[in-house]
Amino acid sequence: MKRITLKQWAVGFAMTSLLTGCTTNDTEPAQGSFDTPNVPVRAASDIQGELTYQDVLQKGEHIHFVKPSPDGSRLWLGTHVGLYGTASQKLWAETPEDLALDDIRGAFFDPEETEHVYVTGQGVAKRSRDGGETWEPMITGLPDQPDILGLTGVRQKDQVNLYVYVSGMGIYQSRDGGDRWELMEELQQLNQEVYAIDYNAYEERLYVLTQNGLLSAQEGKWESEVIEGVERVFSLAIDNQHNKMYLSTDQGIMVKEEDSDWEMLSQDVPERLSAISPGHSEDTLIGIGDSAIIYFYENGEWKKWQ
Repeated sequence: MKRITLKQWAVGFAMTSLLTGCTTNDTEPAQGSFDTPNVPVRAASDIQGELTYQDVLQKGEHIHFVKPSPDGSRLWLGTHVGLYGTASQKLWAETPEDLALDDIRGAFFDPEETEHVYVTGQGVAKRSRDGGETWEPMITGLPDQPDILGLTGVRQKDQVNLYVYVSGMGIYQSRDGGDRWELMEELQQLNQEVYAIDYNAYEERLYVLTQNGLLSAQEGKWESEVIEGVERVFSLAIDNQHNKMYLSTDQGIMVKEEDSDWEMLSQDVPERLSAISPGHSEDTLIGIGDSAIIYFYENGEWKKWQ
């Protein structure tokens, strides 16, 4: 899937600003909070930021995902170069040097222990128990320098189960929050490129988004998910709090609730959303377009992050 990198977007935006003499316009990625009273993601007032969104675009080069923390206190961006979170004064904060140069492709936030954060990427598997202030490796059982293309997880009572897709190897599972990983040998090998992985707690089933569409794991085999009218799927997001699945597709945003069929949630999408994530409340979404603009969906409307 071809995407515009952050560096390409930022350079293009800077050149346009110089040529026109303008610093803002309707298509400029905004740098703060959503202009809505029910916004589930807000800048953390006690966290000092030093970066504008333009800085994040230039430093990060490419955004892999956008996600809110479970308590709605921060918005996080995983990029090709580092992890970034919203801060005070409509600014962004970069995580400590532990992740400064890491390619962060996936993240899982513990919905109960909200200070516990897990991230993975190119040769990266780390966790934080203090909301991102410090990080430690969680690599026991993983291959050396694993190329991890996706991360998901689920809390089941007093334990956190994590799942990662390692390119060329398969899916690894950790039943103890990253202390140790094991290859899920019972799962059929995926002989195609994988873009994302997620876990549906209601169905107790893994899903992967591949070059050939959406697949689900059933009795050790991968089965294709048929979505009527949809030819391409760009992003997958599962809201386990409300038992809903969302897809960004060539037809718009699709939603599936528990045992129901896929339905259209929003056909009037502002642009192709290469990454989506559930918001802090039901039927809210956060997405990022190919233009690097961040959007928020609530009450049937899309709004830009401001």
